Amino acid sequence: PKPAAASASTPAHNPNADIGSAQEACLLASAFPPFLIQDVNEAWTDLFGFSVEEVRGGTVNMIHGPATDAHAVQRLMDHLRLHLPSSMLGLNYRKGGETFWNYLRMYPLSSQGPDTMQSDVSWGRVTHYLGIFEPCFTVSTSAIRMQQSLDTSRRDMMTEAPYVAPHGGVPPSLAVSHIPQSSRDRKSVV
Repeated sequence: PKPAAASASTPAHNPNADIGSAQEACLLASAFPPFLIQDVNEAWTDLFGFSVEEVRGGTVNMIHGPATDAHAVQRLMDHLRLHLPSSMLGLNYRKGGETFWNYLRMYPLSSQGPDTMQSDVSWGRVTHYLGIFEPCFTVSTSAIRMQQSLDTSRRDMMTEAPYVAPHGGVPPSLAVSHIPQSSRDRKSVV
């Protein structure tokens, strides 16, 4: 069923009103690149040290620095371009340059109404992103090294050439491994 048309007097939903009361550090960003920050709540300004006026119209690049994992940021941005929720653990920077580990979750917010995109009538049109920031002050060095190792392994797997069997079939070491030793030792009689 098609949603009822909204009248000119129907107030539009304002997602900015929703983040102000959140306990977590939140931001509201536009739905399309470069995902401009439209609003942040008080918990966000307390965590990062920027005022609302300083961040409004900017991007989250202001909380990135030289030690921020560019690959994790790129993966998150790729998901956002597809209007998918995403998350990442990353090293972020406060206004004064102090670093801390942060778990970021980004969720697409959508509208339901007469302007709903036909290709996505179940969710509506993505209008904003909600970012929830959770500082992780207790992330251990071993956890960081493990994450870096996993990221390196993933990159290596993506760049290594896959094994291609020779035209004759499987490698010799695999070809005989399934034959019991006693069968391999027998001499064939013609």
